[in-house]
Amino acid sequence: MKQTITGQSSLHGAFLWRQVDTIVELKQNWRARDDAAFVDFSIKTCSQAEFEGFKDAPIVVTRKFLWDALNDAKACNFAVKSHQKFEVYHVHDKIKGKYATMAQQRKLPLIPGMPVMITENTATSYHIVNGSRGILKSVTYDVDAGQIKFAVCALVDIPNSALSVPGLAPGVVPILPITSSFVFATSENKFNVRRTQLPILPGWAFTDFKIQGSFIPKVVVNLASAKSLQSIYVMLSQASCL
Repeated sequence: MKQTITGQSSLHGAFLWRQVDTIVELKQNWRARDDAAFVDFSIKTCSQAEFEGFKDAPIVVTRKFLWDALNDAKACNFAVKSHQKFEVYHVHDKIKGKYATMAQQRKLPLIPGMPVMITENTATSYHIVNGSRGILKSVTYDVDAGQIKFAVCALVDIPNSALSVPGLAPGVVPILPITSSFVFATSENKFNVRRTQLPILPGWAFTDFKIQGSFIPKVVVNLASAKSLQSIYVMLSQASCL
């Protein structure tokens, strides 16, 4: 009777498994025995007070749909807790030279007081660069005939900024819309999109790509979503300590 390589491997595996007659259960992590906080966390014995320090910590994921969903949920929750209206602002999209319909336009939640991240190098000499993080102070917007809001300026408090604008508090900088072009591809077609929007995003959740180069005291990472060892390394390396 001829056996396949897979079948032979299965038989070998079953044979080896049946040789096991002793099981050792490790109850204490000796490598981390001097790090009580880590040991408590690894065996899920942390107190609620210890988790409180992470409730506003940035969340790092690898998939964009998780990124968007987390930021939307966090923004909605922030609006409720701060007794503000949950506001969203549309971007100006042109697809093949024509303005996108309202259903096609991307929306951005912006509530004063929320954390945000700058997504473009707008003033490198003043430390207003891609990845800069700050707090949204206010939003100025236009309203079209359909009562759709389009943000035209955001004031963001960036602590590390060296820019001083007359009439604004130190560190508060105006962020204006920029226009960029990209190709959106489906299985059947490719579309050239020209987008005008504020170069900022909610600052609660990030992808592993977007968070690169950051230094974060506390961060929540979704290791289960990692696609590679490199992705795991990037997510973990953003924390100042483990």
